[in-house]
Amino acid sequence: MRHFLLAALLLAPSVALAQASPLHTGGWIIDGSAGVSHQRDDDTDVSTTAITLAPSGLYFVTPKLAVGGSALLGYASQFSEWTYGIGPEVRYFIADTSAKLLPFVRASIVPQWERIRSEFNGGETTLTSRLTTATAAAGLTQMVVTHVGVSGEAYFSRQVFHVNRDVGHGDEHVSSYGVRFGLTVFVH
Repeated sequence: MRHFLLAALLLAPSVALAQASPLHTGGWIIDGSAGVSHQRDDDTDVSTTAITLAPSGLYFVTPKLAVGGSALLGYASQFSEWTYGIGPEVRYFIADTSAKLLPFVRASIVPQWERIRSEFNGGETTLTSRLTTATAAAGLTQMVVTHVGVSGEAYFSRQVFHVNRDVGHGDEHVSSYGVRFGLTVFVH
C-alpha cells in the first residue's frame, strides 16, 4: 500500500502537467487575425481602406499535430472589393507540450473568390476572380495564461488567380511574404 501511495504521489504532478498542456489530443485551437489598413496614392490622390478577418479552427489529432480549416473575409473600399474563402490547414508544434513558448510550422490552401466593382469614365465595370492561395509559415505562440497565447508568424504565400473581366479572362500568379500576429485560444 505504501508503494502504491508513493507511486501515486510521484505520478500525480506529471499527470497534472499532461492535462494542463494545451497541445493534447482532442483539444481545439481557435485563432485568427484581423487587420485594417489605409493607403493613399500621392500621384492620383486616390485612397482605399482595407479590412480583413482570418479565423481558423483546428483539432489536435495527436499531442502536437492539429488539422482543420481557415477562412478569409476581406473588403477594400476603393473598388468595393469583397474577398472570401475557406480551406484546409495543418499546424505542427515543435515545442515540448509543457512549454510556454510554442514554435510551430503550418500550411494551408484556401480557395477564394473576389468581386470588384469600379467606375471609369461614367461607366461601371465588374471583375470577378477565383484564386487559390497556398501558404507556408513558421511562427511562435507565447502563452500568456493557461490556454491563451499571442502568436506571430513569418509566411510565404503563392496565389494563382483566374480573372474574368468584361473584356476577357486570364490567369495571374502572385507571390507574397510577410509577418502577421494574432490571438490563439486552446480549448479542451
